[in-house]
Amino acid sequence: MERQNTAPSEKLTSSSMIAIVVIVFTGCWIAFAYNQNLGTDDSQSVFLLHPIVAVLLILLLVRVRKLVEVPSVVYILIVMISLWLFINLSSILTPFFFGFGLAYFFRFIVGEIQEIPLPFGRRLRVPKIVASLILFSLTLGIISLLFWIVIPQIVEQTLGMSEGLVKFYRDTVVPFVVGTNEEKGILDKIEDFGNNSESSLVRKATQFAKYEGQKIVDQVQNYLTANLGTLAETGTDFFGRVFRRFSSMAIGVGGFLTTAFLTLMVLIYAGHSLEIYVGNFVDLFPLEKRDFVWQYLREINKNMEAFLRGQVVVILVISLISIVVYSVIGVPFALVVGLVAGISNAIPTFGPFIGGFFAMLALLMGFAAGNFLLIGFLVRMVAIICAILGIQAIDNSLISPRILSNAVDVDPLLIMFGVIVGASVFGFWGVILAIPMIVVLKSIVTVSKELYL
Repeated sequence: MERQNTAPSEKLTSSSMIAIVVIVFTGCWIAFAYNQNLGTDDSQSVFLLHPIVAVLLILLLVRVRKLVEVPSVVYILIVMISLWLFINLSSILTPFFFGFGLAYFFRFIVGEIQEIPLPFGRRLRVPKIVASLILFSLTLGIISLLFWIVIPQIVEQTLGMSEGLVKFYRDTVVPFVVGTNEEKGILDKIEDFGNNSESSLVRKATQFAKYEGQKIVDQVQNYLTANLGTLAETGTDFFGRVFRRFSSMAIGVGGFLTTAFLTLMVLIYAGHSLEIYVGNFVDLFPLEKRDFVWQYLREINKNMEAFLRGQVVVILVISLISIVVYSVIGVPFALVVGLVAGISNAIPTFGPFIGGFFAMLALLMGFAAGNFLLIGFLVRMVAIICAILGIQAIDNSLISPRILSNAVDVDPLLIMFGVIVGASVFGFWGVILAIPMIVVLKSIVTVSKELYL
């Protein structure tokens, strides 16, 4: 009888020891994985950092989580390994990530079209099939506008910009620096100033400046003449070469076209069976935990829809205001620049600067193409700066506070911290996805407080 009483204790002790060994080994592996350079030639390191090893560790942690007195430690390790897998398999997971993301976004848009708000609290009910057709027509119209109107205008303006740069260089920069038969250039004037000086040090300095300056001008002139001249004279061939090079990269393994095609396939399947996939995900959890998982998912969906609803309205309002203002100022591609400014406004902290950069770039292209003179360029540049500051002031004081009042309330410092962390870990997409991830985390915290407090 005494052996029968001690056997379960010994079994429990050995199981706990195995769980501790797995946790310690996993912690060491995580520290090694996050600090090891994946480009190393060490075959052992490559083997230890294989994704299969990470998946096996997750399976082991799932099996031993019930043997640990503090299971939260196991969940933290699983999250760390999953994050490492996501970072290192991002190129493979990108089509699935974007496919499911677009499927969820389109589902949200269709749901919004199905119930269009009207004055006096009324709503226009639209059948789902009609809402889907409206969304399809809008998407097709945007794509047609992009490829039939916007891109040809950008190509034409870019060719004009190249010709303008060549003309500006040959007619303005070269005569000013090198001089002409009728008038001396700045280098000659510097040399004359030194020759008329009584100081030998000044004469040597001006002679050195003339020599080095002439050498730099010759090098720049040869380079620009060879490149900008060819670009202006054979602009069509240049864009043909760029397009062919882009196509060769795009159709490669992991290229843009491959990723876009796989994303489209995932979008089709996910859009048709998104609820089924979510249900299959919930079924992975134990039966007694599924109600809690559904509660988390409902809270995330509610907050995410509120966030998307507010962001879409803000983007539309800011885009409309930007298009009108940039059209009045005379910025080239005012339609495209205004849309980019509106979409960029959804990116916290960096969004206004991104929109302003594209506005300045479009203005510079117009100036280089000869659409306006230097004074007009400077006046428009000042007007763009004032427009950016004015639009942001109106957005921060009037538009966003009212439209986003029903959305998820997130502390600005938390948003800034999330954007910085997202940018450092995931780059540009980390900036884009910072707020959605914060919304998800806040939803999880909210439900956890309701369940366990």
